[in-house]
Amino acid sequence: MSKLTMKAKVLNFVESKGTARYMEIVKFIVDTKFGSGTYETGRKIGYDGKIRNSFRGYYSSAFVNHCSKHRGRFNNSPKGYFLNDVGYGCLVKMDNGNYKTIR
Repeated sequence: MSKLTMKAKVLNFVESKGTARYMEIVKFIVDTKFGSGTYETGRKIGYDGKIRNSFRGYYSSAFVNHCSKHRGRFNNSPKGYFLNDVGYGCLVKMDNGNYKTIR
């Protein structure tokens, strides 16, 4: 039996729920990588005095379409890891902000 990639685990998680919010997916990833309950212990005080979760941006680049500016032109770069339909399928952001899987 082969080891599942994080992308496969995330797609399975979202598929089991039907849809999932961004923060639910991030919480799942953090707890999967570092142990159950880790996301909830990631509280810190920000520069403005507000309490935030230190994992809130974890894996954020996997959820965006990247572009780079080069000599005044914008060139499309590859999609984020979870949005790229290679191998396992991908996540798609719906109009309500939740993500669903496409396989």
